[in-house]
Amino acid sequence: MNKWVIIFGSLALDSVETPFGKRKNILGGSATHAALSASYFTTPVIISAVGEDFPHKHTQFLKKNRINLNNVEVKKGKTFSWEARYGDNPNEREVLSTRVNVLADYSPFLLPEHRKIKYVFLANNPPASQMLLLNQLTSTELVVWDTMTYWIDRFPKEILEILPRVDIALFNDSEARHFSGETNLTKAGKKILAKGVKKGVVIKKGEHGAFLFTKSFILHLPAYPLEEVKDPTGAGDSFAGGLIGYLAKMGKVNDENLKRGMAYGTIMASLTVEEFGTDRFKKVTKKEIDKRFEELKKIIHF
Repeated sequence: MNKWVIIFGSLALDSVETPFGKRKNILGGSATHAALSASYFTTPVIISAVGEDFPHKHTQFLKKNRINLNNVEVKKGKTFSWEARYGDNPNEREVLSTRVNVLADYSPFLLPEHRKIKYVFLANNPPASQMLLLNQLTSTELVVWDTMTYWIDRFPKEILEILPRVDIALFNDSEARHFSGETNLTKAGKKILAKGVKKGVVIKKGEHGAFLFTKSFILHLPAYPLEEVKDPTGAGDSFAGGLIGYLAKMGKVNDENLKRGMAYGTIMASLTVEEFGTDRFKKVTKKEIDKRFEELKKIIHF
């Protein structure tokens, strides 16, 4: 259990439209994508809640991928749902509806046997609930944290309070610019790092890759080149799952493992977007992941 990973986020039913088609009420959510991605490296433990309408086939699929659901609460009501439309630019989307449903009054509760897990991913959630979960953990060694502009605008004080308890903070490029007040991403990354983040700040740039800012180095990784992006939903969470999953597997957070973890995060994100929702995870193999990792190494070597 030492190398298991806590994933605190949403299990959702997504409805998505892209130039490649439409899907309704498919399995989605930040915890779903992160946990599926991490499951190729370690055992994820999801902390979340679903409604009575959450399909049994989704539960079985997650369990089949070695994901622990013992901390997932089934509540009266409907599961969190989200609907969006993407155009030709996969980095831009129109959110058509967000129904929080059973997550509206949900407070995370960890079973006693999971409170000593050392690796934690706090996916997009209100900062107060993220802090509530952190306070139940007794042996954390690595906390990876995510947020969005909605929480940054409404809870700036809480965001600043949680950052010093975070080892790696994740932002997309627009969130980083908004939070830091800097238009230049290098300045933005360094400014956020100076707010107390322990190890590093990751700024995700979608199809343009990701930056990692630490106190000793800056890393920029390109995205794995793809000819077709069917559904960009969940790419950022899959990136986070690959990153923390690899670091948990290695059991040590040093510069080399951070760089390799970034690469594995990039690979997991590239796989996710090739199909709608979580469909790609139904056929991904570790051999395929490692093959893409080696190809990415060749791309960035000169």
